[in-house]
Amino acid sequence: MPQRSARPWRAAGYDEEARLGAAVVLAAERVTGTPVVLRYVPMRALADRAQRAAFLADAARLEGVADPHVLRLRHLVTDPRLDRPHRHVGTGDGAALAYEAVQCVGLATLLDRTGPLPLEAVLAVAADATAGLAAAHARGVRHNVVAPRRMLVTADGRVLLAGLALGGVEDAGLARRAPELWRGGSASAATDRYALGCVLVECLTGRPPFPRRAPSSLMGAHLTAAPPLDALPSAVRPVLAALLAKDPPRGLQPAAVADLAAAACGPDWAARGRRALGDRAAALVRPFDTTPRPIETPSPAAWRPSWPRAARDVTAAVAAVAVAVSVVVVVMAALRGLHGGDRPDPEAAARRTTASGTAHRTPRRKRTAHETTHRATHRAASCPAGDGLTITPSSGGTRTRITVRGTGVVANGSVRIHFYADTMGTARTDSGGCFRARLPIPRPDFYAHFPGTRFDVYVTEYDPAGNYSGNGPGRVGFLLIG
Repeated sequence: MPQRSARPWRAAGYDEEARLGAAVVLAAERVTGTPVVLRYVPMRALADRAQRAAFLADAARLEGVADPHVLRLRHLVTDPRLDRPHRHVGTGDGAALAYEAVQCVGLATLLDRTGPLPLEAVLAVAADATAGLAAAHARGVRHNVVAPRRMLVTADGRVLLAGLALGGVEDAGLARRAPELWRGGSASAATDRYALGCVLVECLTGRPPFPRRAPSSLMGAHLTAAPPLDALPSAVRPVLAALLAKDPPRGLQPAAVADLAAAACGPDWAARGRRALGDRAAALVRPFDTTPRPIETPSPAAWRPSWPRAARDVTAAVAAVAVAVSVVVVVMAALRGLHGGDRPDPEAAARRTTASGTAHRTPRRKRTAHETTHRATHRAASCPAGDGLTITPSSGGTRTRITVRGTGVVANGSVRIHFYADTMGTARTDSGGCFRARLPIPRPDFYAHFPGTRFDVYVTEYDPAGNYSGNGPGRVGFLLIG
């Protein structure tokens, strides 16, 4: 069952000075005094074993990326509890990324405050972001969170990619999701470049290329609709046409962006673009201030485990029920005394039972140890060996019922089974962390529009008290056949 520490975990070796956001803290290295920005990652995001391994690998690779267009990662600090995250899900943070502290403003804030950017500034964003992605991809780092909120603009007009290594533990959203991801494919360099194309359209127009709200509408637009290039300046159309192609590889090198920009806007396009970016960013960049929002360390009482309160509530409820039963017993005894204390007649009771036709229920026989062992062995035999999920069948139509088996999940709890973005149903788990369920595909009329697409089936775990406990042992794919 998830446990909560007496106090929240903080990154060792750093003195925290001020909170910059919900999970972002300004700090200083304790030995050297170098200012850094700590980006905390919640433990619940690291509960999935595959996601945790990918996150640690990406962070290790990112430490080796030294590019002026990528926010430098100095160090990764992990909580020792990370070795057993399934026992600490939802109990605070499990890791912290220590980034270089840079005075800057987010591109999303810049667009919200100042509106769409001029063409030269958009081309400067394209050049810097393309170069940063190329450097990250060369080291094997997957981004998968390319968005205005993950891009920083300095007062001198430089654009930095932030949030690298978070692509495996954070959702990038649907507005910039590449077509192959909608089809169930994996994140890659091509999906990052597609998301960058969406960001550039946002920089030019103030909104994404496909401004839809419903996920189904977004899916259809990204899969089939042509990007709105006709409404954009002709100078940037070749760049966006390459980035927003429906199929990979969407190859676009930084040198190609510079050549297209020079041909369309003149040789001094970079200076003018960075000047425009810098002027807008300088009005919004504020020096780091350590006084207004100091770090507050909650007292141990504030981080008391949640189960004692629940235990107290249960105890109070049991006590209330006991008092009520006692009152009923006393009242019944008093009423019986008023009637002379007569005892019930066994023969009359038998006659009433015979007249009503109610048969006497035989007490349930207690199961033997051999039967209990056989039952548990039979139940566990229906689950895959080792931790993981399996589905049967692995392909079919929208009317197919899928049998989902899994093991390695929370014991004596429950799982919620998902088909892509929809919930199929729930299942109880046994004492060995095993479950089995046979469920239909949700919304068959909707998914019938996507034959040949492989959709993920996965589970979320909940402990016996109903609290979220993890993301399950990986995912499996179901191929939809038309």
